[in-house]
Amino acid sequence: MFYLGVLVAMFSFIATTNAASLNCSPINGAAIYGQTWNGGYTFIGGVFNRYDSESIANRYGKGSKYDSNSIFDIYGDFGSKYSDYSALNKYASHPPIMYDSNYNFLGFLSIAGYKNDINPIYAYICATKSYISNWTNN
Repeated sequence: MFYLGVLVAMFSFIATTNAASLNCSPINGAAIYGQTWNGGYTFIGGVFNRYDSESIANRYGKGSKYDSNSIFDIYGDFGSKYSDYSALNKYASHPPIMYDSNYNFLGFLSIAGYKNDINPIYAYICATKSYISNWTNN
């Protein structure tokens, strides 16, 4: 049922926005770090080209629903609709954080829709269009 909700959200987002016209330049190549329960951070992927194993668009890498640190793992900290650290919990108080290659804060990866939030579906679509590879050495 959760996947159905994500799919409905994805298709309604795409239906109202021409995917080809998305401006991905602000987040293209962004690294995504998940906040952890002990106050630390862990690299959970990036808006890199879909062939890069660290890309959230690579379903065999960081975009896999089986990777416990993936935003697409519905049972993991960063993809569960119940986790306080998840991009897919609109009430999460510690969603993943996005940084550019100079480690400048870009925003929170979240479906909440607040000012500094970047929608995970937007990030995924941008990753499928990206030509940038992982720069984080993770």
